[in-house]
Amino acid sequence: MLLVLLLPVLLLSAQRGLAIADPGPIGEYQVKAAFLANFAYFVEFPPSAFESPTSPLIIGIVGEDPFGDGIDHLIEHKIVYGHPVQVRRFSDVKSLGKAHLLFVAGSDRQAAAKVLDAVRRTPVMTVGESEGFALAGGVCNFTRDGARVAFEINVNAANRAGLTLSSRLLALARIVHEEGEASR
Repeated sequence: MLLVLLLPVLLLSAQRGLAIADPGPIGEYQVKAAFLANFAYFVEFPPSAFESPTSPLIIGIVGEDPFGDGIDHLIEHKIVYGHPVQVRRFSDVKSLGKAHLLFVAGSDRQAAAKVLDAVRRTPVMTVGESEGFALAGGVCNFTRDGARVAFEINVNAANRAGLTLSSRLLALARIVHEEGEASR
């Protein structure tokens, strides 16, 4: 509940970047977990993404989990548009299961490319943190602006996945395009 109340602050902070240089109570992965836990409020998934109107919305983490149980606490008892939110962890692309938001941990571009290939054209909001993740076809990529966490979005990748992103989310992101496409 607290994160829902803090979401406008987090999203406004994203517009300017959220300072993380201070080793105080909010670290980089706490900020990323908060964004990840709240992105679902700003994404419209096609009905086919869910088995039923009350099926869980799955936040998947593939690779080494940088969040620990912090993200589990953030989503505890959270319901997004009638869907209870759950976290599932996958060790690698071979173990991937159902996910609506899929965080691709780490900076290994080859591993990220394999995950993107595995979920291409499925209703999954892929979120990464490796350089060029969104340019390579991921929907969202966390970036750093100095000591701040920011994010970029590939709208064409979202469209291919059948996702509709809120204009409020897009207004806070840097929009990127894959090679050969115009950018702003």
